Amino acid sequence: MFQNWPRCIICVDMNAFFASVEQLLDPKLRKRPVAITNGHHGSCIITASYAARAYGIKTGMPLSQARWLCPDLIQMPARATIYESYSKRLMRLLHDHFTPDIEVFSVDEAFLDMTRVYHRYQSPRLLAQSIQDAVRQQLSLPCSVGISGDKTTAKYAAKCHKPMGVTVIEPIISERILAPLPVSELCGIGPRTTRYLSQYGGVNCGSVKRIPVSLLRKKFGIKGQRLWLMCAGRDPDSVRAYLKPAQSMGHSKILPPGVNSHGRLTAYLDAMAFKLAYRMQLQPYYSAAFFCKITFSQRSYGYELALTQPTNQYAILSQWVKALIPHVPISSMVRRVQINALSLTQAMQNDLFESHHAQSDNSVEQLVADINARFGRSTLVPARLTHLLERIQATNVISPSWKGGVPNPGRQTIWD
Repeated sequence: MFQNWPRCIICVDMNAFFASVEQLLDPKLRKRPVAITNGHHGSCIITASYAARAYGIKTGMPLSQARWLCPDLIQMPARATIYESYSKRLMRLLHDHFTPDIEVFSVDEAFLDMTRVYHRYQSPRLLAQSIQDAVRQQLSLPCSVGISGDKTTAKYAAKCHKPMGVTVIEPIISERILAPLPVSELCGIGPRTTRYLSQYGGVNCGSVKRIPVSLLRKKFGIKGQRLWLMCAGRDPDSVRAYLKPAQSMGHSKILPPGVNSHGRLTAYLDAMAFKLAYRMQLQPYYSAAFFCKITFSQRSYGYELALTQPTNQYAILSQWVKALIPHVPISSMVRRVQINALSLTQAMQNDLFESHHAQSDNSVEQLVADINARFGRSTLVPARLTHLLERIQATNVISPSWKGGVPNPGRQTIWD
């Protein structure tokens, strides 16, 4: 029975989502060790089926190491568009059948605030079970469900029993359940925060209670108070059903071994610039500030581009990339490249004296983006990028388009 539940928060966490979708679409993969990588040439595990995890394979593990642990491992390239569609169906199901108070937390996770409707169910477990059953029946995919009185505890509960687990932590006992947990077990508490808390004896959630809230507020601002309450099982954060406008957008790629020349580095970074411009044009988004980061094994280099007018034109980004690459000191293999648009805006004030040529280029780029949106993300690409076509297609990202799966009156999403 629901007793002493001032709030009822549920976290729905899909189990090995990408791998589960692939196993659903190809029955021959079911109960087999499957690893999803970023394209056919991907060298890093994005996620793995539970049969693969039984061998010790984890997200972020190099594919070579995973194959050593499991010689029969089946590598599958990530298919972002398919995962997006299943994520969208999931969020629509939760919204339409359970509550409109839903926060899409990631491509395979959502928070539901059931406070207004939980009285329709006899018990917290039956409520959680009904959500799990609906996902299984409608999508044929496994998920774990955690239910408690706040978001942090519900998220911890959702990962307690996987796969297909249902975990109920009643609000009245949530502080006692969380007390022995290392603070790093809670969502949003990273290594730096963990180290800071440990300086004052906050090694687990229970010991954080002995740290003065004023000290945490001085260090973290208003978030410090929330941090203290999270560890006490009383996270005040609400389920935010509305999406905040994107503040930044970017692409990054872990490069294959052997990228140690300016020419190959230019090709990869140019491909990232093309993908970024394409995504910005679909919204449309514009930015006057861009950031590029090039990472080697020992150090990284960052470069900034500041413009007088916001833009989303690939030609401008490509010129910038070609101009900065000769200045990058390459002394070892490049490990990772990244390019970001900062301070996004959906409005652009055109220069009164803007040339006709620039307007023409912009029209051509928009036409390319529209064709790619309709027929495939890499249907049209610059000729110099054709040798990277497979990698461009394979590394299409999902983030954060999955948030468009929930109706959101009055606000556009990336899917609109």
